[in-house]
Order: sequence, then C-alpha cells, then structure tokens
Amino acid sequence: LKTFTWFDQLDDVRAKVVVDMRFNLGAAGFRKFRKMIAALERDDYDTAADEMVHSVWHQQVGERAKRLERMMRTGEDYKT
Repeated sequence: LKTFTWFDQLDDVRAKVVVDMRFNLGAAGFRKFRKMIAALERDDYDTAADEMVHSVWHQQVGERAKRLERMMRTGEDYKT
C-alpha cells in the first residue's frame, strides 16, 4: 500500500479499512477498485465508500463489508 501516495495521508481508521481490503482481495483484486482508489486520492471518503458498496466484494463479504464501508464513510471505528 505504500506505493499509493495517498495511503500515508489516511487517518488510522481509514488506513485500517484499506489494509483489511488489500489483505482480503490481494494486490490485483484491490487494484480493481479503480474508482475507490481515485476517490481516496481526492480525500473523497463518501465516494470511496459508495464504490465499496457497489461491488461484488461487498455482497460476498457481508457484514464485515458493511462495517468497513461505515468506517470509510465516517472515520469512526466499529468493532462489531
């Protein structure tokens, strides 16, 4: 993730979301989230969260994806 210039600018909660997604998806899978990545480059967290929701990944992962989407949107950590 350090190859993305925006990664070090993320707050801890949003960085946690990106790390989780990258681990779950692998490098190639994560890079397919082009619109989400573009939104993160602009610090547009609502759009990044929207792109997470509009993905097959979101359907497959279920509740964890919903939690990560809320974390991306709000910047607040949700443990459950």
